Amino acid sequence: MKKMWNILFLFVIVPTILCSCGWKSPSGLSVKVIGNPMMGDQWSEMFEQGAREELDNSVVEISVESESDSNSSVADLVNSYAGEGYDGILLALMPEGEADFQAITDARARGVAVISFADEMDNGYSGEAPDALGKVMAQALEAQMALRKGSDVWGDSTDYTDQIKKAVRGTWKTGNSSGDRKQFSVPYVMESSCTDESMGYYELKRVSLVDSITDTEDGKGLDYTLNTGNHYYLYPDNPDLLECHWEPDGYSASDSLIKAAESRSETGENSCYYFDMRTYSDTVEIFQGRISSFTGYDQNGNEEQCLALNLDSPIRVTTGDGTDTLVYAIQLNTDFTLNEYVDQGTTAHVKGRLFEAHTSHHYTPILLDVEQVK
Repeated sequence: MKKMWNILFLFVIVPTILCSCGWKSPSGLSVKVIGNPMMGDQWSEMFEQGAREELDNSVVEISVESESDSNSSVADLVNSYAGEGYDGILLALMPEGEADFQAITDARARGVAVISFADEMDNGYSGEAPDALGKVMAQALEAQMALRKGSDVWGDSTDYTDQIKKAVRGTWKTGNSSGDRKQFSVPYVMESSCTDESMGYYELKRVSLVDSITDTEDGKGLDYTLNTGNHYYLYPDNPDLLECHWEPDGYSASDSLIKAAESRSETGENSCYYFDMRTYSDTVEIFQGRISSFTGYDQNGNEEQCLALNLDSPIRVTTGDGTDTLVYAIQLNTDFTLNEYVDQGTTAHVKGRLFEAHTSHHYTPILLDVEQVK
């Protein structure tokens, strides 16, 4: 992480595109992007547009080139690009078979950041919105590259901090059989328990905060320390695992977290709602779900009892800092007495206005100022 990396961004799209274009910065980042030959020209162009929109705003220069290659397997392409010294690979497709996944694992072990549909396709996106998919995949790739480059060479300490926060964005499940899951949207870590396994229904039960992010003792990864005392280690060569470490007892395999696919809705379709909090105009919204009580831990580790609406279908939200996240539960801000709904498994329709968390008493990225419950 203390070493300067030269990274190339090369966009590979469908075979029908025969020209090569783009720009390259001799001192900037370079990433190989392998397109999907089955999706067509228009899809690939929109995907590229979304990726470029994200990467053009980076604090480091990103060079983008396009070319076609339909004769090689995914595994061969990944192995080839990793071997040639490229440090970032964006796969606009789903890896298939052991060879593809082994090639990705090997590339990551060699220091190459790799993001594919397997990482982002279930995070509130589908192939129906290629520009949004390209943007969020590029965002995830940038976070992984920042993680590998380290703070000394990334070029902007504030942006580096933002990137390593995004490196753990998403839903994780425990390695044991408890069925619990944790969603990271730093600084929030939202812990939910499965209350109806047959329906796959979860309820928010606890929210802690990431208190600090420091180097691991071996200097090869990052230590995400929660204000409840948990330590989660993230290593660049295995971005799908958060190792749980308890002080002073050491490593716990059963409490470690594995990256989980996120579901958009019960039908598997895109989220019904998308909210960009940068442009949200304080409109009244109605959400359906079940209300649960949860314990929030503030910045000092003090406990506070709160209420959450666990949504029947998650919503996709872009927060004020530009972070894309899938929201499963919304903290409720209300003076109402909701005893007939809380932890009763009763479906409620809640009307109110959304707002972003901004005090130590707010425990989800967005909250709902409740006007009516029925």
